[in-house]
Amino acid sequence: MRVRLAEWFTLIQIPSDVLSVLVAFSLAYYLKVKGIVGGEEYVLGFDQYFPFVLIIALFQIVVFFSLRLYSLARRPFVKEIGLLFYACIIWSGIVLALLFLQRQFYFSRLLLASAIIIFFSLGFLTRFLLRIFRRIAYKIGVGVRGVVVIGAKEQSMYLADQLQRMYGWQLLGIIKEENLEQLSLSELFSPWQKDNHSQIEEVWLASDEVSPMREEEIFDFCADNKITYRYVPNFFASSSKKVESLFVGDYPLLEVLPTPLTGWGKIIKRVLDIVGSFVGLIILSPIFLLIGLLIKVFTPGPVFIGLERVGIKKNSQLALAKPKSRSGFFLERVGEEKKENTFTMYKFRSMSVGAHKKRDELMALNERKDGPLFKLKDDPRVTPLGRFMRKFRIDELPQLWNVLKGDMALIGPRAHEHGEVSKYSHKQMRILRIKPGMTGMAQVSGASDLPFEQEVKLESYYIQNWSLWLDVQILLRTVWVVITKKGAA
Repeated sequence: MRVRLAEWFTLIQIPSDVLSVLVAFSLAYYLKVKGIVGGEEYVLGFDQYFPFVLIIALFQIVVFFSLRLYSLARRPFVKEIGLLFYACIIWSGIVLALLFLQRQFYFSRLLLASAIIIFFSLGFLTRFLLRIFRRIAYKIGVGVRGVVVIGAKEQSMYLADQLQRMYGWQLLGIIKEENLEQLSLSELFSPWQKDNHSQIEEVWLASDEVSPMREEEIFDFCADNKITYRYVPNFFASSSKKVESLFVGDYPLLEVLPTPLTGWGKIIKRVLDIVGSFVGLIILSPIFLLIGLLIKVFTPGPVFIGLERVGIKKNSQLALAKPKSRSGFFLERVGEEKKENTFTMYKFRSMSVGAHKKRDELMALNERKDGPLFKLKDDPRVTPLGRFMRKFRIDELPQLWNVLKGDMALIGPRAHEHGEVSKYSHKQMRILRIKPGMTGMAQVSGASDLPFEQEVKLESYYIQNWSLWLDVQILLRTVWVVITKKGAA
């Protein structure tokens, strides 16, 4: 088994971070001594200052290892930088505590803040450059790992499709479930073991039709041949992350919670939604005024559109209605009066007035054939100004009012239409367990290109594994999607 390219780059990252610490604190010291940062005040001599910097560098290594910044696991760049930012906060807190405990000499807090900011910038830069170098290496075939996928069903086909788009892995082949029982493992994997240039380095099991005994044999085969083994867990293995135990006599019972968004989790998320939406409405109010004026000037009709959407499911039956519209000076409302489990979602109007009436005529052109959603890339109903707003998701900003009211959250599943929900299976109804969001996992993962079932799986994962850190990652990813226009829904 070859040494992974990721291991080499991780080994490079560690001394790179230590060097960044030394450079950052030395540069901050220089700026402080020259009076560029802060006023005239007493500063330690460099001979006293530098030994303390070495101690700070040691704490940096410990903190970064503890927070798994040097893990070999693949992470999106946005998540990596978010984790770097979080680690810098923890690290600076430890350094401040250390400074408070020792009282032998004075150490400027402003100098420390400057050094941390410089270090974060250097850390961002080095990680960005290492990613570029790694991608170049993968493009020329260095460090690429050959993968065999076991399973020919939907999720295995999805994994195979994703492998074609990802750097660092090469899909060697797919083994169908029926062949697993007919052939020995050595016979199954022999086509890829003959060629040294395409030898198997990873096996991904993506099927729930493999018997436990056969799965154990596959694992042993991989372990004996130094092949990395990965598998896709079934529903309860993947969704039982949040459990609570109850002892009845000597027997433990595990309660599987459908989402961590209960109790304090629900309260914390709601508080952050209120603060975030309130601040957002105030800061963005000039943009609201500008967009409103542009809509009135270039697209005669109301500024806003109110769309009836299905919110968090409270009952097993949803009140669905046949849409109709009522147009006013500021708001075009599409849908019947509000029913139970529904709410009015506000957006800047990006289509011509009465555009919903033409939807049935365009249904034959629907590009989403895999589910109940309607998607048309070059929708003739969208105005030129509307295309610009949709490109940067400006049309969704009025949903901040929905968040403040409590109809929606900043982050959550996509808000769904009546007609869509009426076609959902019982399994797909899981995405209605929490409030819909302005952005979410599906939206930042290319919801317009994802199969509908995969979109449901992403939203279900979010519901089952919610955390504040996951929300931060999605927010950062949303900014990236809007800027680069990659993966936008």
